[in-house]
Amino acid sequence: MSNRNDIKLVFYRKLRRGRLAQLLVSVAALTFIVVFGLIHLIMGISPEVWEWWMLGTSEVLFLAGVLGFVYTNNKMIQISTQMKAVNDFFSEPVYLYPENMFVKAVHKFSRVKRGYHTGTLIAINVKDLHSDILNFYGSDEVKAINYIVFTALINHFHDLKKYRYGFSYLDSFLLYKKTNDPESFYAELDPFVEEVNRRISERAKIPSITLLFGSYTLGKKDDIREAVEKAVLASRYNDNTRFSNTVVPFSQDQVDVDTNEKSLPFEIMKGMKEDQFQIYYQPKFNLHTNRFYGAEALVRWSHPTRGLLPPSFFVPFSERSGLIVGLDHYIYEHVLLDMKKWAKEKKRLVKVSINISRKTVYDDGLIDFLSDKLKENGIDPKLLDMELTESLAARDTAFLLQLVNKIKALRMNTSIDDFGVGYSSFNSLKKLPFDTLKIDKSFIDDIEVDQKSRDIVKAIINLSHALGIWTIAEGVETREQVEILKYLGLDSIQGYYYSRPLNNYEFQKFLADNPFERKEEEQ
Repeated sequence: MSNRNDIKLVFYRKLRRGRLAQLLVSVAALTFIVVFGLIHLIMGISPEVWEWWMLGTSEVLFLAGVLGFVYTNNKMIQISTQMKAVNDFFSEPVYLYPENMFVKAVHKFSRVKRGYHTGTLIAINVKDLHSDILNFYGSDEVKAINYIVFTALINHFHDLKKYRYGFSYLDSFLLYKKTNDPESFYAELDPFVEEVNRRISERAKIPSITLLFGSYTLGKKDDIREAVEKAVLASRYNDNTRFSNTVVPFSQDQVDVDTNEKSLPFEIMKGMKEDQFQIYYQPKFNLHTNRFYGAEALVRWSHPTRGLLPPSFFVPFSERSGLIVGLDHYIYEHVLLDMKKWAKEKKRLVKVSINISRKTVYDDGLIDFLSDKLKENGIDPKLLDMELTESLAARDTAFLLQLVNKIKALRMNTSIDDFGVGYSSFNSLKKLPFDTLKIDKSFIDDIEVDQKSRDIVKAIINLSHALGIWTIAEGVETREQVEILKYLGLDSIQGYYYSRPLNNYEFQKFLADNPFERKEEEQ
């Protein structure tokens, strides 16, 4: 096996050769101009027309050389910036084509003739890298595993006469071979997998990992970028039920929902009956106590053939078809069942917020349903928080006031979700006795660079506090955002900076041992 990294050689040889070529052209053209100028100056020769033409050509060459040199220099800076972004995912420096450069390289390498490409793309993911491994071992371990996969990749597929390899910012390794025999390509992955797991086991932290492979075979008129996306999708298809390193080829069934949606209602109802829908919990962090005090309940569909599906796949249809009321009931019941189980096992209990859709709030039996299930499971209502969308406050303040008061009569808390994206006024907020206001992610995304966003968030926090309302920001992803929000007086935070949504087992494990509270205890 070779330890060479041919991509590194490509980066630097091409750029250095390009720079040298541009420099030589510029020097040659400049020399040409100077020599002609000196000849005419010393000998006093009147230049002929052809000499003027040659002089003009030299000047054009010189200008082209200078511009080419500047372009090449900027290209090197651009590549260096992209390489730095890629290296943030690894424990040591690496040389991998970023996804956009990989697409261009494959486009050029795979082209047989105009509009026709050939070869096979493979996407490689590490199973549970950003769930169990990240939560149990931390980000340094994630970077170390990525580096192990990278070194094994270049050991086995470094030959640029056969392969191209790269990295997607979604943590997928990308591999291409110019072959019309994908099965033989798949066979080449076996020694690669063996090396990865051998090196993983030598570290004595994790016994082994599972690599998830997805493939796409290029055909006529295929767009390379779309082909890469299809390979990545295939690599993650049914990832929760895959425990081997087999390759899953892309098929349209992996993304298709029946276009006429005839079967979807039956699938959703069957899914609820068979408990295919799973509750995930995203922790909420109290900035005053530096402790996790709650979580938002989110739903995922563990579909028997399509894998783990996000809410965007089924919630909009459920709202259109009226199935959302049953789905809201399902989520509420299963949250209570989880909390009952946690209480029985003497696990840590925190306040859980549950979203109520716009259609469910108009269900006449909602309050009785909430109350009956509370009594049935013996859950303290103070541990529950019902989240209502801002659009309801704007449309029907009087009705919402009655509903909020009824929920609070059950001794539950209430929140207004996504504040700032709808049309509700601060005046309507004053009339509604919400306990918590959730600031929409759209205000948080650019809070580090946009003073207006900071001013708006500060105004919302100040007014909320004046009304006695707790504030939380969603979608927080960076330490800088946390520091700014803390400075602005925010009460709590929910977002990927602290944790992604976790299933009930992962959530309790995270509460029992996480770096944020552990760091506070150590201090």
